[in-house]
Amino acid sequence: MEALEALHNQASNFGKSLTELETLQSTIASGVQNNKELLQGVQEVFAHNIDSLQREIKKLDERISKLATA
Repeated sequence: MEALEALHNQASNFGKSLTELETLQSTIASGVQNNKELLQGVQEVFAHNIDSLQREIKKLDERISKLATA
């Protein structure tokens, strides 16, 4: 009887641990999804900033060329 009680307690503890792990897994998955969305946003902004920087560099090069020929 005591062995069955110990086994029952172990099964109960295992069930609790499994529930905690499932909750933690869900939390981590949600965090990963949020990070993925944030990363995509950063990548889009970064690409936009690179384009803007390239346009500004081109303008600056044109101004320098005009000054050099003047």
